[in-house]
Parts: sequence; C-alpha cells; structure tokens
Amino acid sequence: MSRKVSKSQEITVVQIPKDDSYIEPDPPNPEMVAYELQRSRRQKIILAVSSVVLFATMVLIGFSGVLGNDRSTDYSAGHEDAILDSHINAFCQLTDFEDVCVASIKRYAVGQSESEMTPKTFTLYSLRAAINDVGIAYNYSQELVNGGGLDGTLRRAFVDCEEHLLSALQDLQLSYEDTDSMTMDGSPYQLLEILTALSASTAYEQTCADGLASQVGEEVKSMTDILTNATKQTRNNLAIAAGTPGTAYATQVGTPPPARLPTPSQLPEVPRPGGRRWLLDEEEEEDQIWFPAKGKPDVVVAQDGTGNFKTITEALDSVPKVRDDRFEIYVKRGIYEEVITVTDEMKYVTMYGDGTKLTIVAGNKSASEGLSTHATATAIVLGKAFMARNMSFENTAGPTKGPAVALRVESDLSVFYNCRIDGYHSTLMTYTHRQFYRNCVISGVDDIIHGDAVAIFQSCQILVKESPRARENILVLQSRLDRHEITGTVIQNCTITTTPGNTKANVIPTYLGRPVKERSRIVVMQSFLDDLIEREGWALPLLDNKTIVQSSFLAEFGNYGPSADVTGRVKWPAFHVLKEAEVAEFTVKEFIQGSWWLNMTGTPFYAGILEG
Repeated sequence: MSRKVSKSQEITVVQIPKDDSYIEPDPPNPEMVAYELQRSRRQKIILAVSSVVLFATMVLIGFSGVLGNDRSTDYSAGHEDAILDSHINAFCQLTDFEDVCVASIKRYAVGQSESEMTPKTFTLYSLRAAINDVGIAYNYSQELVNGGGLDGTLRRAFVDCEEHLLSALQDLQLSYEDTDSMTMDGSPYQLLEILTALSASTAYEQTCADGLASQVGEEVKSMTDILTNATKQTRNNLAIAAGTPGTAYATQVGTPPPARLPTPSQLPEVPRPGGRRWLLDEEEEEDQIWFPAKGKPDVVVAQDGTGNFKTITEALDSVPKVRDDRFEIYVKRGIYEEVITVTDEMKYVTMYGDGTKLTIVAGNKSASEGLSTHATATAIVLGKAFMARNMSFENTAGPTKGPAVALRVESDLSVFYNCRIDGYHSTLMTYTHRQFYRNCVISGVDDIIHGDAVAIFQSCQILVKESPRARENILVLQSRLDRHEITGTVIQNCTITTTPGNTKANVIPTYLGRPVKERSRIVVMQSFLDDLIEREGWALPLLDNKTIVQSSFLAEFGNYGPSADVTGRVKWPAFHVLKEAEVAEFTVKEFIQGSWWLNMTGTPFYAGILEG
C-alpha cells in the first residue's frame, strides 16, 4: 500500500504496401541475432558519440584509482570538510543548476573520507536526491488526489501529475541501477539507456508542470515549488550523464581512488501502484535489447470466437510476466472498439493483424470530455520493445472535439511497421523513449505528431486532413526542454501530402513543425513535400517565442517537391539547412542506434543517408 509523506519529509525510496499484398518480413539471420545478443551483453567498444564517451570516462574514473596511493592522512574535521566541498564544487561546476547539485550531493556525502569522493559516488548521490525529490512531488500529488478536496480541472491536473511522476521515478530508478552497475565492461547500450531514461524523466516532470500552469491555488503553488526543485535535480543528472561535469572534475582535482558505493538494495523499497513499476526486482533485470520474432503467435484474437480471445485486452492480460522470448498476439480482421494498454510489465510483445484496413483498434475519447491530451489515447504502449505491424489505431472522435489521440507510445525500442495511425487533432503522441516507424500512414490535422521521444519516421506517409475548426495544421510538435536530452523527431524519406481528394485550397495553412520548448528538435530530410506547406515552413512558438526561435533546432536536408524550396523559410537562428556532413547524427544508426537492434525485428530500415 502506498505510504503518504509530507512535503518536507524524505520519501522512502530510492511507400505503403497494399493490405491484400502484405508479405511477412524475412526473419533475421540467426547468426546475426546470436551475434547481436552476445554483443548486447559483452560490448566493450567505445561509442562514437561524444557525450556518451565523456560520461563513460566520468563513471569509470571511480574504477581507475591510483593504486598504492595512500590518502589516509589524518586531517582535521574542518580540513576534510573543505576537501569534500572542493570535490563536490568541482564535480557540479558545469551542471546547469550548480547550487542544487552541490546541496543534493552534500545531503548524502556528509562525513565521507577523501577516499570515498569519486565521480561515480557523487553521481549516485545526485540520482538518489532526484529520486527522493521527485518522489516527494509524487506523494504530494497522491495525497491531494486521495484526500478528496479537489474538484474539476484541478483534480484532473493532479491525477495526471501522479501518473507522470510515477513514470519519471521509474526512469530515474533505472538510471540509478544502470549507473551503479557500470563497470569497465559496461556496454554502450547501457550508457545510452541512462541518457534515454533521464530524458524521459525530464519530459514526464515537465508535462506535470505544464498541466498545472493554467491552475491556481495554494496546492498548485506548493506543488510548483516542489516540482521546480525536483526537475532541476533531474536536469542536473542529465548534464552529469552527458559527461561535462566528469571532465571538469578530473581536470581540477585529479583522478580519485575507488570508493565504497551505495547499492540499489540499500535504498528502501517503495510501493508500486497500478501497472506502473519503477523499482525493479533483482531477478527481473535483463541484458536483452530485443527478443527476435518466433514466427508464430502465442495467442489469437478473433471476434468470431475462432481464437483464444475475443478482445485485445484479454489477450494482453494473458502476457506472462516472466519469459525468455517474445510474446506474439495475432489479431484477426475486425474493428475492435476498445481502449488498450500495453503495461510496463508486458515487455517484448508483438501485435500484428491482417492489414491496416482489416484489423482496426478504435476509440473515441477526446478533450471535450474534460480529459488531458495524453488520457484520450485509444492505444497506450508502455512495455519495452513493443512491436506492431499490419494494423490500424484510430481515434474517431472527429475534428470538433479537440485533442483526441489514436496512439500514445512510451515504449523504449519500439517499432511500428506497416501500421496506420488515424485521427484528427493530436493523432500520434510520441511521448518518450526510442521509437521507430516504418511504412506507416499517420493522418490528422493540428499537432499530428507530438511529444518528446527519440523518434524516427522512415518511408512513411503523413497525410493532412480537411478541418472545419483548426486555424492551422502543424505536422510535428516537439517539446525537448533540456540541451542534454537526446530526444527529437526525425522524418526521413517520407511523403507529406493531403488525404485523397483534398487540395491546398481545401486546407488551412500547414507547417512542418512548431518548437514548443527551448531545445525542441525537428529534422525533415530526403522527403517529398507536396503543395501544402507554407513558404515559411515553420510555425512560430505560441509562448516565449523570442527564446525558442533562438535556441531550438529546426532543420531540413535534401527534400524535394513543390514545397521543398528553402529560400523563403523563416530567418530564425533556430532554422538550419543541413549539409550532408551534418546529417549523420540524425540517421537510424546514430540517433536511435538502430544498427544494434532493428535488424532483429524483421523490419527494413536505412541505417544512414539515402544515396542518389
């Protein structure tokens, strides 16, 4: 049962194929699969991504101490405190919120000897402080929601915060465990998992803050104060994971000796409400990146009774919590009017149908019911390494009821292949973590694709519908907040046009994207831009536009078609026309590290830039 605490207490935590001609993708080469699985466990190469290399250097400093260097000099307490302060100050110097970093590490480092002052120890203390402070915000939300004193939109905002902050805690805990287990043999995958998780935590916390921004009251003020500090903690850990503080530390105070490190088992356990689990049992941990397909379904869903279940929800409920392979669900043709959730516990699930016009998951929730945008989703995908293919996800609420999400994705290393995602306002929420979309059709009007994931769309169609209410169409809304987040939305080799029968005269002004936060990042490259994109290309931010048009990153490369001419594009510092040498970091190989894991999914992909 969840235990409440006061705000001042420390929480006890620590090109699209035709449906009739669908061809099952070839299974991965067994030798390649074996090689990839072995590499995921034993990888010892240095990743050619500068931020990750720096972080690896910072973490491993703690393991490369000066052996035989005796630092057991008998200092006075005051002198040792001064030494501790100098180490912490040096470590925190290049974080974005240095005072918060120093205070958070001192919270746990009091009384430590110099031999225990390592970057890895300080990193774990910083993560522990973030877990604690975000946990306080979570518990405060839970107190208010369960207390029954809130009504209407204010209660909805805190209900949402409770959900988002629990997700943030889950990723912070994952970051702690990965950092604690980091060794010289640590794989690049583990390093990137830390950055991915911390980026997701930042997004979850910011979504909570955004939901409270339009609310008033003492509860909102108190929560905002708590959350502001907690978010600074998380963002500081992003800076640490990016590696610059470690570099500064090593330069200023030299390489310290090894330390006795706290372990996850030393952190008190927390409750796991609902389907969201964020403190993993030791036996649940795994090295696996992706379990390859087996080629046959574990269960069949059929409305006519010819399968194991009649609903998708029943099939998902049958997914075993512990297994050593993928769980495959075949959904036969039919319109399944249900809201489905692939929970965190449902890892390595594949769901496939008979075609995007034949197997359809449909819902009709919308913001007109008083729901927040993320709560309107027809399908919610949380479990790691989820894959969907040859089916559709729809929200049928229509164009007049505000945001109505068809698909919300938070699954790390998720794949959508030969899928259709159909709606109007806010069709696809690429919320968090690493995602790949191939040969998909995404249709809608305003804010069609939105979120803060590490997402690539390759060889997809993005279709703009006619809308009687929207004043403008935004294809991509991206909300990266922190400069150290590895997130962004990349569109490569896609077709951007209108739905059949629609022409530019029938639609309102349409833009490639809009930056929402200070570090929003959108790249559109090697894609066909039909005659519907406004000459300026990009829409002005709605809030704080003077800052955002300076600091965000909006880019185009190698596009073609009637709207591809960049000479009339916005003149903001945020806009870039990339050169070929600058595009590599936004490819599948670099941006989502797809060469490691996509070849095990049976999904075709371009690892780099298309030639010719």
